Amino acid sequence: MVGKLYLFKKIIVIAPFFLLILDLVTARYGYLLPNDLTITHISDILLNTVPLTIFVLIDTLRRKQTFIFLIFVQASFYIYVLSVFNLTIFPLSFENAFTNSYWIRRINIVPFNILSDYHLLDRQIIGNFIMLMPLGIYLHFLFKQFTTAKKSLFVIFLASFSIEITQLIFSAGSTDIDDIILNTAGGYIAFLLFKLVILLYKKNK
Repeated sequence: MVGKLYLFKKIIVIAPFFLLILDLVTARYGYLLPNDLTITHISDILLNTVPLTIFVLIDTLRRKQTFIFLIFVQASFYIYVLSVFNLTIFPLSFENAFTNSYWIRRINIVPFNILSDYHLLDRQIIGNFIMLMPLGIYLHFLFKQFTTAKKSLFVIFLASFSIEITQLIFSAGSTDIDDIILNTAGGYIAFLLFKLVILLYKKNK
């Protein structure tokens, strides 16, 4: 009975992720089925699914799903990760890796250059600012080993930096230091605000 409950909790946590990633892949590559799917397409499907799937499976197996609330938080975190992946770098393709002849020109290393093209309330700026805000909150629930000021800032920065580098390698968008600044600032502010909420709650408890 305990073993079945253990397995059931694991399935509940990962099921939404697998349903969404299946829908994502089907929407992108479904039109190729069943006759036009090539080895190249299959390798791209694996590129877009295997790394995330491995992360989700390992992370799920190493955690104890003890409370319903934490089960919900964990499942929602995987959905969030997949959503960010879809918004920023999906679909990745091996064919595009370092093959874009003008990829160097798609790099911006000048801080705040984005303000010359967009105003502060433009959705491009706001979108980048809020994108990693949930990550700053998830750190408090799922990655408590990274809830110090320096470690949390590093994790949020690393997440944004990884997205930008992946975009650069696979020509999946422009690589911009302003995206890193906005992503990191938004995520870290959310982390600090939620930390303040926790402190106030403990103080008034």
